[in-house]
Amino acid sequence: MHYTGIIYRPPFEADSLLLQVTVGCSHNKCSFCYMYHDRPFSVCPIEQVAEDIEEASRTMPNVKRVFLEHGDAFVLSAERLKKIADLIHEKLPKVETISMYASILNIRNKTDEELLRLRE
Repeated sequence: MHYTGIIYRPPFEADSLLLQVTVGCSHNKCSFCYMYHDRPFSVCPIEQVAEDIEEASRTMPNVKRVFLEHGDAFVLSAERLKKIADLIHEKLPKVETISMYASILNIRNKTDEELLRLRE
């Protein structure tokens, strides 16, 4: 698995597969947050994400939850998030939930149609 920097696992995601899809945080200006200040924000190449999903299919085939890492992965376009979700469901068919951090700004920047499509 490819990881850049410190990985923060939310307590609720203790048994989840952590899948890095971004590096750092797209906002990175919260005064209360100390995470990711040492990393400039970037998006992981889809090929890298696909390789990690493939590896997880061999090492964690029964995983039921996937958490998309780093801070606020919801900054990714709905199209890219859908592609990642499709790859996850194709290679890890037992996954029931895909979760991630999402700032209100990045939720607001998605249309209702995009949000419904992602929910499916």
